[in-house]
Parts: sequence; structure tokens; C-alpha cells
Amino acid sequence: MKKIVLLAFALLGAFVIFDVARGFLNAAAHGGRDVSCERRLAAICKTMNAGLPGPASGNVLLDSVVAGSGRRMTYTYTFLNLSSAEIDPANLTAKMKPQLLDGYKTDPRMAEFRKMAVEVHFQYRGKDGNIAATIAISPKDL
Repeated sequence: MKKIVLLAFALLGAFVIFDVARGFLNAAAHGGRDVSCERRLAAICKTMNAGLPGPASGNVLLDSVVAGSGRRMTYTYTFLNLSSAEIDPANLTAKMKPQLLDGYKTDPRMAEFRKMAVEVHFQYRGKDGNIAATIAISPKDL
């Protein structure tokens, strides 16, 4: 009977050690714990938003960057010369997604996002303020 109880405790101990080690390995692979990643994303947003809104390119304005929920960043852009009705979401997505994905893969400024496995959303609004399209780039896309 003693051997069975000792074996049960040994198995339970091994399971706990395995589970804790798996948690540490997962955190290391994804840039830390979720809470610390969310704090880091919030700090990045605060820094970036201090200089916004500002021009992104041509007639596009970068309005804001928002962290959350979880490991997500959302960049909100506004077309200054097009209303949301004038923007074709499928066309915009087809044109922009490859460029955004390439930037996520190669831009040194995105290295921290790649390490933390952050999903990045790019939200585009027309000059009327209505959302025309949202393009998501996920670590799964890499």
C-alpha cells in the first residue's frame, strides 16, 4: 500500500514539474507571460500615440495605435480623400496584405512583435470616419 501511495505522489510530482516546465518554455518561446506582453504593448502604444495623428503615406493618416485584447495591436488609419463608401475592401486587402505581411516578417521594428507572437490589425477608415476594411496579420501567416 505504501508503494502505491509513493508511486502516486511521484507521478503527481512529475506531472506538476512537467506542467511548470512547459509553462516556462511556452513563455520563453513567445516573449514572456501574457500579462507582461500586454503591458509592453500598452507602453509601445503610449509612446507611439504621443506623436499621433500623423501622416502615414500620401493621403493616409495614422490616427492611433491600440493594444489588446491579448497579444494584439491595432493600427487605425484614415484616408483623407476617400469616404468609406469609395473604398473597395477586397481590393484594398488584396493590395495591402502582401505588403503588410512582408513588413511584419522583415521590418526590424516588428521584431519584438514577432518574438511575442503579436497579431497586428490594420484598420482603414474613410474620411467620414466609418471603417472600410480591417486587415489582420497573424504569426500563423508567417
